[in-house]
Amino acid sequence: AVVKFVEEKVVFSSWETLIEADSVFSIDRADVVSYRLNDNVHSLYKEAVIEYFDKDENRLKTFRFKDPYVKKGDILKISEKAEDLKQAEENAKAALRANNLLQTKIEITMAGDIKYVAGLTLNLTGFGNYDGKYFINSVSHQISNNGYKSVLELMQCWSY
Repeated sequence: AVVKFVEEKVVFSSWETLIEADSVFSIDRADVVSYRLNDNVHSLYKEAVIEYFDKDENRLKTFRFKDPYVKKGDILKISEKAEDLKQAEENAKAALRANNLLQTKIEITMAGDIKYVAGLTLNLTGFGNYDGKYFINSVSHQISNNGYKSVLELMQCWSY
């Protein structure tokens, strides 16, 4: 779950709800003052495997889910058993998403704007292979003698 404060209220949201929300705005490379990219290709999982009980056949079966975004990587073996195929699919997707979540992180510095708020999603353009939908993990608003700037930490959305 993700927690954020909105108008004196504490709001709890699931990760899935946040990343499946429509992007609020777009940011193009031409509008970015500076950026730092961290693409972690090590420790990625291309597939998750979990066992579940098939009531019709009265036996354990294996469910496999392949990450559509990861071409090379390890296989994530989930030790807990699922009660049925639906739960196996949900657990496999959630475990894979949680483990691969930090594959691509981008920190961008922009001209300051209060519309940049953690918990929103945006479209990033002009970054070539890194174009796409991102989640704003954190924002730092900085005011100094040099002016007002916003530093956004973005994580690529894994929507499956």
